Amino acid sequence: MKKKGPTLHKEMEFVEEMGVAFENFGLGRMAGRILGWLLICDPEHQTSAQLAEKLKASKGSISTVTRLLAQMGFIKRVTISGHRATYFKFTTTSWPEVIRRKIDGILQMKTLAANGLKILEGARPQQRERLELMKEFYTFMGQEFPAMINRWDDHRKKLER
Repeated sequence: MKKKGPTLHKEMEFVEEMGVAFENFGLGRMAGRILGWLLICDPEHQTSAQLAEKLKASKGSISTVTRLLAQMGFIKRVTISGHRATYFKFTTTSWPEVIRRKIDGILQMKTLAANGLKILEGARPQQRERLELMKEFYTFMGQEFPAMINRWDDHRKKLER
């Protein structure tokens, strides 16, 4: 059943707002639009063709961006028995997974700062200061993000009860 009028308009406003938010995060407007639609669509799974039609986008753009979103853990490919098409579905575990992947990047930045400090061993304190601050920042974030994810996991378990 196709939706009409205000409901469809509000849904597409949401999709566009997600697009702008993702663009502001540096992930691209189409990534946000696809994710926005997959968050609110019914049924919860959509083919590439359905996404292209709903979002008025090219199949190539949908293909490229769904691959990116799947790699990032936001969506997953699913198949449905009796259907030849591949569907895409939002993964309910994606939000913490994205942060878990960021933790790897945080640890990499901390290591880079430490390596830079080794290079500048014996250098003036003013020259080392930027790298020391960088290392401290990423050390702090490397401790805080895992703790937040653990608290989220505990909170989610309480929600599921």
